[in-house]
Amino acid sequence: MVAFNRRAWHAGKSEWGNLNGMNRYSFGIELVNAGKLSKNAKGQWLTWSKKVIPSEDVTVAKHKEESSETGWHEYTEAQIQAASMVGLLLHKTYSFTDVLGYDDVSPGRKVDPGPVFPMNSFRSILLRFSRLKKIVLNLIRLDSADKTKTSLRLKRKCAAWKDDVRMRILGFTSLGFTSQ
Repeated sequence: MVAFNRRAWHAGKSEWGNLNGMNRYSFGIELVNAGKLSKNAKGQWLTWSKKVIPSEDVTVAKHKEESSETGWHEYTEAQIQAASMVGLLLHKTYSFTDVLGYDDVSPGRKVDPGPVFPMNSFRSILLRFSRLKKIVLNLIRLDSADKTKTSLRLKRKCAAWKDDVRMRILGFTSLGFTSQ
């Protein structure tokens, strides 16, 4: 772990848009995962260090930067939830503008988090939930005297996110939020 006032070398040589050297612009959340796997002659899935990964922990998928499918070590639900909670806390403190994988900022050089990490859902949890929370707080502040008006305005504002957000915040009650 690296202190927040220090620069880590987590992204390495990297770029996004007009930014170069993403280490100075980003946070890295590390999850223990073997990532891309290969198969041996016995049909077993192996890590780069030749450790066998059980077939039930593997998904065959194609990486967005590659042309063929291979095995990928699956992330556990606990890992996804922990990364989401850490990400929400970081976003609350630092208000970042996007959520990217190393394979986005270092394509061709890095393949993590890979195709089995639910990046779109993860990004949605962090960025949309943050926007939804701001809308809710603003509506409550503006309409605190009229609870019915607040409720109706909130329902209209959140209608577009109904399934996307409500379903994904169920696991975050420990942060003080509950879904209805």
